[in-house]
Amino acid sequence: MTNKKIKEYAAEVIANRKEIRRLSQEAEQGRKQGGSRNVEATILLSRGGSQSSKVEGREAQQQIIEQYARDEGDMAMQSR
Repeated sequence: MTNKKIKEYAAEVIANRKEIRRLSQEAEQGRKQGGSRNVEATILLSRGGSQSSKVEGREAQQQIIEQYARDEGDMAMQSR
């Protein structure tokens, strides 16, 4: 899943047009209230980044999130 698709899906989740069904309804509301980065991170880790399966292990999760952040930073610099 590309970063663009992750951001689009996160926006749909926050707008209540799509759902992430990992937690209780109350916990999912809390995730959304945590903001778009929180929702994006959940999507990223559940989709496995560039892989197609859930990311397991703390180190692997950290690497995926750090790569996503670097990619986002690179995209921001290019749009200036």
